[in-house]
Amino acid sequence: MLYWSQIWYGLGMYLVYIKKMAIPSFYNLFFYICPYIFGGIIVETCLLYRNLAMSFAFSLSESARIFCP
Repeated sequence: MLYWSQIWYGLGMYLVYIKKMAIPSFYNLFFYICPYIFGGIIVETCLLYRNLAMSFAFSLSESARIFCP
């Protein structure tokens, strides 16, 4: 699982790469980077909800085991 420090480091290295490729305008830079940022946010949100759902299902099964052995 990625940590924020790895994400920021990767983003910084990506910016250095884009500067070396000499992309001139902020418009191009914006559309090169935004899909990665929003994709990362979507993936993290999906993982969070999946973990919450799994822990909720586990707690339900444990409580059912208490009442119906």
